[in-house]
Amino acid sequence: MAAKLFEQHRQLIAMAEELLTLVRREPRASIEEIALARARLGRLGIAHLQAEDELIVQPLLTSGRACELPDAEAIIEDFRETRRISAEYASRWTMAAVEADRDGYAAALDEMVAFIREVTAREEEQLYRPVIALLRHDAACRVH
Repeated sequence: MAAKLFEQHRQLIAMAEELLTLVRREPRASIEEIALARARLGRLGIAHLQAEDELIVQPLLTSGRACELPDAEAIIEDFRETRRISAEYASRWTMAAVEADRDGYAAALDEMVAFIREVTAREEEQLYRPVIALLRHDAACRVH
């Protein structure tokens, strides 16, 4: 089930890169095409955050074993901060702002793609894998 989260990461990166390609395309993509691509990316981002909470965060917290992972709660809070960063990005780059400054948006989107790559790699390494291993071990101990 947690494999879904890793796949969503790959999809988020691919969709963000596709959006960047669309924004840089010549002849220029229509604002409607860009809006649709952004909406798809946004929907996947929301679905991913919900799945992450359901499959990683809540199981860890309800297991009572979060204290066994060094800095787990701090890591979770750090990753939740990415929601704020994403919200600020979306409010800064309204569709009107995108239309008014395609080059600026492309530069900001390039930074966002790099940010998504960095955050997803950190999530997988610092949160997903340790939590999955801990909970898998916990489940195996209950079976025996």
